[in-house]
Amino acid sequence: MFSLKKISAFRSFLLICTGLLLAIPSALADSSLAAATNTDGLKKENYELVVIGDSLAAGYERGFTEASVPYGFAEHVYEQALFQGFRTEYSNFGILGLRSEGLYNWLLAAANGTTIAADEVQANLADPRAEQIIKETSKLTASISKADLILISIGGNDFTKLIADLDNIEGSSFKDEIKDSVVTSINTILQQYSANVDNILKQIWELNPSAQIAIADQYLPIPSPGSIHEYDPNKAEVLREGVKQLRLELESIASQWNKQGHKMVIADADKAIKGKEFLLTSIMAKDIHPNASGYKALGEAYSKAIWGDYLTLAPRAADVPISIIVNGKELSTQYAPVIIKGRTFLSLRDITDAIGADLEWDAATKTAAITLENRTVDITIGASTIRIDGETMPLNAVPAFMHKINNTGKTYVPLAALSEGLGLQVVYRDTLKAAFINE
Repeated sequence: MFSLKKISAFRSFLLICTGLLLAIPSALADSSLAAATNTDGLKKENYELVVIGDSLAAGYERGFTEASVPYGFAEHVYEQALFQGFRTEYSNFGILGLRSEGLYNWLLAAANGTTIAADEVQANLADPRAEQIIKETSKLTASISKADLILISIGGNDFTKLIADLDNIEGSSFKDEIKDSVVTSINTILQQYSANVDNILKQIWELNPSAQIAIADQYLPIPSPGSIHEYDPNKAEVLREGVKQLRLELESIASQWNKQGHKMVIADADKAIKGKEFLLTSIMAKDIHPNASGYKALGEAYSKAIWGDYLTLAPRAADVPISIIVNGKELSTQYAPVIIKGRTFLSLRDITDAIGADLEWDAATKTAAITLENRTVDITIGASTIRIDGETMPLNAVPAFMHKINNTGKTYVPLAALSEGLGLQVVYRDTLKAAFINE
């Protein structure tokens, strides 16, 4: 975001924001995501998603504590990758307070395979997790080296001091010579930002030339013109021009790198937030970060830049507890999923048809043999075990059962056990009440 303190009370913003930032939980690991289980020996190629940058990358919201679970734009893009049918793994390296120069310093160390301290990345980082995250730079190197898609949010913190200085200028004093000085300062910062972004991209592509990169421009969280919360229109004009220039800088950079055969797109964060600042950010509470709706809007901006769309689930009937998406296609069936003791059960024929598996039914033993590629899973109604390629294994769920629907008996099987036995990735997202199954 193109950071701005809020209206007449913005003078205390930095101190308030810094205090709030200290409470964010770790976003380095997959703790914010439902774990995806892969059966040993059955792993297939994953779609690797990596997120780097500032507090927006980390998914920080106003009021977060150590117990908060981020659901930022990165998590929305993660879900969209699952929607696209990708067998997705996710890593987040967002650091609160990080500037473009700091990200470049960190990536330079990653590309060179050297260790670096947090203060060497950037002095006085507000994020209490910074030292531990940066200490494990080798994880960043490994993640970027195998990434298919890298999301970047960086730049808002580059303008913090300028915005603070601008807020201290009384509106009546904002005359041409001061305005010209502010414009010069913005242009100087933009020039350095542009150079840093170019170097950031260079370091990433030195580690992984084939990775696609999606970077956002900056939004300006100040009241829209004509709103009841007035912001000095002369200052607003200067800042909005800065946002436009930053976008042009990114477009120029993207054009040059794409001509060299790399893949870079720009998420339109400005368009996503502009005109809806009070609805999508917490600026009324002196915090410029997005709220949950704002992060969804940014997630849509990234997803549309990457895939041209932002997919959503079909409405569920009241008696349907969960949506099932198989290889990017939502399952539509008259036989609703059933949840028993936290496990999802689905009509056997529905799931085998959806994944394209062969099904053989032994009526005598009430056993279904499901084959996909070179894997076979045998599931018997009422049995506490299943067989995977002839090897008997305990079933960590209620056994398969005969479920009666409208006087029709249907065999219902534990979705995760079957899918994982066939080597598929199963991810449950409580945020969507949806289970994704991807090859």
